[in-house]
Amino acid sequence: MSRKQKSRSQSPSGAAVASPPASSRALPTPSSVDKAVPRTWLETVGRQVMQALGSLQLAVILLSVFVLVLIVGTMLESWYSAELAQELVYHAWWFSLLLFLLGVNIFFAAVKKWPWKKYQTGFLITHLGLLVMLTGGIVTSISHTDATLVLIDTSNPAVTEDPRVLDNIGLLRQSGSTIALRDDADIVIKEYKLKRPTEGGRAEPYVAAETKFRFAPGSFVWKSEPDDYGYPNMHPLVAFFGALAHPLPRHWEADLGDGARLRIIAFYPNVKPKRGNVPRDDIHAGVNRRTDYEPDLEIPIGMTRDGLKPAARCRLSLSKEQVDFWLPQNSTTTQHVGQRVFTIEYAQRIDKLPFELKLLRAEMTTDKGTQSAASYTSWVQLTDPEKGIIEKDFMITMNEPLEYRGFKVYQSTYGSITQSLGITDPANGRPVSYSGFTVGRDPGLWLKYLGSIMLALGIATMFYMRAYFFKPRIKHPDAGASPPEASASGSA
Repeated sequence: MSRKQKSRSQSPSGAAVASPPASSRALPTPSSVDKAVPRTWLETVGRQVMQALGSLQLAVILLSVFVLVLIVGTMLESWYSAELAQELVYHAWWFSLLLFLLGVNIFFAAVKKWPWKKYQTGFLITHLGLLVMLTGGIVTSISHTDATLVLIDTSNPAVTEDPRVLDNIGLLRQSGSTIALRDDADIVIKEYKLKRPTEGGRAEPYVAAETKFRFAPGSFVWKSEPDDYGYPNMHPLVAFFGALAHPLPRHWEADLGDGARLRIIAFYPNVKPKRGNVPRDDIHAGVNRRTDYEPDLEIPIGMTRDGLKPAARCRLSLSKEQVDFWLPQNSTTTQHVGQRVFTIEYAQRIDKLPFELKLLRAEMTTDKGTQSAASYTSWVQLTDPEKGIIEKDFMITMNEPLEYRGFKVYQSTYGSITQSLGITDPANGRPVSYSGFTVGRDPGLWLKYLGSIMLALGIATMFYMRAYFFKPRIKHPDAGASPPEASASGSA
């Protein structure tokens, strides 16, 4: 080896040093480095907001609140009723807001990882499935069906049109497809005037004006001014979520024209007649026909009992004249103020089922040795001409609802007219009973099912692609070097 070559391969101390490849010594030139493009303040703020909305910390907070809310909803449904749990939790405005915030967090958690890599496929499917599930929950909260249907097991008009049945229970039919929407009603006001009588005749009344206003009172006692009645005792949890679901003071008032106004000054979910039966209204009468009611404040919020119904305390005013009266649900009253005559009706909003149910028989079983109700059972016939079904038999119990065309029909209440009013069917002497059904429809259910399938598919994909679960093997820079090179580098 020449002296010149030896001097290149040895250090001044005489130790042998391996020469690194030329490519590892090469430094990047300024032209090979991309210059950083400065961001505008709007882009900077937008990126910070996106990072915050899609952060893991926010996800943990929202999911913790969501789990706590589900626990509370389950408790309210177990302690009181499903209707109260829906009003205070599942169909409340703040629950829809919580679902929306969860959707925003999931969306930005996926967007902030753009551009996506191939190994993030399962991650994206999982997050998309969660968004679909949340969309289904919001659709259900906004456009669900929650209604009631009450049927009697006889068609004999001697029973269905008996004044005792009409006054204490209401108008009942053996078959029908008309359902009454829960907590969704109309106040219908008609003003009557008298036609000019013909010669030798008498003046006949006619409807001069008719107005209709929506009225959704809820399950709580509320008042726009103090009265002689108090408020029911409530569990602190119910009171808190009631204030959260209805944060603003409840108020309802309608302008009837020419100075006349109708105002609801109080609402009570359970009232009973104070004396006698409800008198028939007569628009020809010169005085106001009314029946006094009194609220039952001992019944827990969200629950009811046979013989009780919701009612509003109303005030009809014209100039300095005013008249106060009770207006029970599904009833009509006639009121006179000044020289004007009005009929006011509190009617539940109705909807039509795409099929018809007929009640054949209803019964209640009791626990052995007690009079406590164990279960309610109804035998019904379903008719759907569109599908070619005529009087198909079904049995509905408390734990086995009827599911048909997207609707679920649950057995909710039972009543024996024979036991409560002493009325039997005069045609055959058979006891008469009625069944109350809850009719529900969940339009977002298919989205929830689809989201659940996508969620499971996404998790399976992440395991299959070993994404986020197994650390990839990192190849050491010297792993491919030959033993002499490795030893040389080590001796250096």
